[in-house]
Amino acid sequence: MMGQGCPPPSCVGPPTKVKKGMPFMPPPGPCFMPPCPPKCGPKVVIEPMIYMGYLWKDRGAGLMAQNDSTPILGILETRHDYNLEGFWLEVAIPVSFDYNYGLMASGAHLFPSAATSRQTYTLDGGGGGGRRNWNTDIQWWNVQLAGSYSFWRGVNLLGGYRWDSFMTKFTNPSDLVGIPGLNTDQADLTVSAHIPFIGIQLDPWLSCETFTKVGFVGFPVVLGSVTYKEALGNAANGPAGLNGSKGFDSGYFMEGYGETGMKTGNWNVGAFVKYSALHATSKVQLEASLATNGTAEQRYNFTFDRRNWVFGGKIGVSF
Repeated sequence: MMGQGCPPPSCVGPPTKVKKGMPFMPPPGPCFMPPCPPKCGPKVVIEPMIYMGYLWKDRGAGLMAQNDSTPILGILETRHDYNLEGFWLEVAIPVSFDYNYGLMASGAHLFPSAATSRQTYTLDGGGGGGRRNWNTDIQWWNVQLAGSYSFWRGVNLLGGYRWDSFMTKFTNPSDLVGIPGLNTDQADLTVSAHIPFIGIQLDPWLSCETFTKVGFVGFPVVLGSVTYKEALGNAANGPAGLNGSKGFDSGYFMEGYGETGMKTGNWNVGAFVKYSALHATSKVQLEASLATNGTAEQRYNFTFDRRNWVFGGKIGVSF
């Protein structure tokens, strides 16, 4: 975000006594910077930036649905675990006002690599467990609006809101073991999250040519909803479909990041790293649509987790 400004550093030191007839010499010692970041531009600065990087986390996304009493279709628990991987693109437009206040609007999108999900089942009645693998098609994007206030040199308070949409389509199941599925089955997961956050950012200016930022944001409450659908094409009573949707009951969000780079004229280039985590739970009324016996409903405890790293570079221009 943005930092606070002050006059440029000065090399003027205390007067030096000179003996008569000798040339004036500057005071010895280094040129010290004043005790706050230097002013490197006008009071209102707009600095569009593009972040590009590689997003990755082994088993970075997971969904678990659990019923401890009266399961439908004999499923006590089912769980998806799959990797998050791909090209991360983010566009941000920060605006700083008078070196103390700032706003930033941003949007980001993941261009995913091919990944496989492992789904496991725990069955009742001594049925043991089952499993199958899926191909995943992930669509993930978010938009964000945030503000900052620099209350001390190089120390900024942050607050904002993020809308996050995460969708996964599961297709082409394979390696079916112990469950009544077909290779034509499909499943869909949609997680929509409203994420408020607060945090702190440190951006000590070393000079007008370099920059470093380290920050952390988060919040112990996340609003949103989860929707899940799954087909079981070879169930005992004919083809069956599971589906349910409900808002979050609890959750949290946290994110840490760091940036470093250099400025050349109005341009700046650098590198960044970011770690994000989202956790949400919900009690979903899951409905099973059966081909021969109508429908059945039971409440399942849903837990969604998503964690990931992003490593990459950034480029921006100020005006």
